[in-house]
Amino acid sequence: MMNNRNLVIFLRLLLLLLLDIFLVSRLEFGIYFVPHIYFFSLLLLPVRTKKSVLLLFGFFSGLTMDLFMNTGGLHAAASTMLAFIRIFTLRLYLAPEDEDNNIAPGLFTLGARKYIIYSSVLILIHQLTFIALEVFKTDSFLLILKKTAASATLDVLLLLFIQMLFMKPAKKKNERRKR
Repeated sequence: MMNNRNLVIFLRLLLLLLLDIFLVSRLEFGIYFVPHIYFFSLLLLPVRTKKSVLLLFGFFSGLTMDLFMNTGGLHAAASTMLAFIRIFTLRLYLAPEDEDNNIAPGLFTLGARKYIIYSSVLILIHQLTFIALEVFKTDSFLLILKKTAASATLDVLLLLFIQMLFMKPAKKKNERRKR
């Protein structure tokens, strides 16, 4: 049976996949910008998500993109890499009580500075993996770096915009105690 939190996670993934497939992937920003938003759902999974579930979630969300975008495994590889690195990256930015409370890392739960760094690192890894596999030439190193930097910057801005638009700020601990 699916509880409310799992339903929200599933619906978020579905919405981001649909938006990415039918809207974002059709946007033209020049040759260096390759925006994607489907993997934002991986960034927002609760902290204590099992490693195996996280890796499978990353793989299947990427595979879904690959099936619709005809990209032959690029998204599956990039989002699985993001999921794998997320396991280690989260430990750098979480307080022990955040892990105990099983928070979903977000702009309002981690704070702006930590969240921007956390998401930027993971988005850079995703884009670097995706673009390096897409170009797949060692003599195109500069092109890979330019496309990665441009795409990751755009993705971070999109992520922050989506977070500010659709996510509500977390209540302060003192406010929760008063009720």
